[in-house]
Amino acid sequence: MNASGPAPLAAMETASRDIDAMQEDIGVLQGTVVRADLRQVGSPLSLGFWRYFWSLLKAKATGLYSRSHYRMCIQKIGWTRYLPVETGNNPQLRDRAKRLYEQFYKALASGDATPIQDLCLPPILRRLDIRIASRGPITMTWNVQTWKSARVVSHRASAQSEDVAPDTAYRQVVIRLETVQVLSIQPTNAPTKAPRSSTSSARGVPRWVPDGAPDAKAARVVEAQSSDVEQLPFVDNGVPRTVVEYLVMQRRVVRGVEENWKIWGFMQPSTPASLKVDESYWRKTLDANLAMSRSR
Repeated sequence: MNASGPAPLAAMETASRDIDAMQEDIGVLQGTVVRADLRQVGSPLSLGFWRYFWSLLKAKATGLYSRSHYRMCIQKIGWTRYLPVETGNNPQLRDRAKRLYEQFYKALASGDATPIQDLCLPPILRRLDIRIASRGPITMTWNVQTWKSARVVSHRASAQSEDVAPDTAYRQVVIRLETVQVLSIQPTNAPTKAPRSSTSSARGVPRWVPDGAPDAKAARVVEAQSSDVEQLPFVDNGVPRTVVEYLVMQRRVVRGVEENWKIWGFMQPSTPASLKVDESYWRKTLDANLAMSRSR
């Protein structure tokens, strides 16, 4: 009986590619802290307030340290290889974030994610496809009217074990983007705008909101449950809105070769409560990894 299949070397290369693809999205990097509004932090007289800002300070310090490890994955000679990567390069990072942000939402508005397939990580691309498929027969136009601010609020990296993946690391930048933007929605082939209904006003949730907005999840539920545009029109159709979002960009270096920036997704600012949840998650993850290593 003859057995056929790929050569061992080809199988190894395929397995390597599969591992890289699986590891492309590893979530928000451990230690990422995005400062929330002071009203969400608590009273300056409380111990929790100062613990929160101590967490912010630690995140800044460990971010610099982690980026020096990232740099050593791509630079092997010269004393500058010990410095954090892209120190003082925030203007270029902000410009890149603006371009990715506009490309992402223009693709969502046009209903075609093809132009940004190479600019997004697979999970957010799948979610984008689902949103486009579920929104019904509508025509969207979206644009940024004014850029009010763009600020880097987190920049850190995470290197992989040299034994498992030499010269391989991940880097993420969180940029706070504040814009005045306009979204117009029309039912397909409709000559005029759909009138505002009392149903939509009562619910207070538009058919579409930015991914990083606090009510984005609720809006996507409404969007998925209703395909009748006239029954549930966008409540701020064509009205300029001030929007604040936290865009997460990710870049990898794999075996010394650096890839391009991609959109990981959006996140919310870190509150004292969310930091506790994160600490609990990473503690359980560490305990699970230790248990696995001991059982081997």
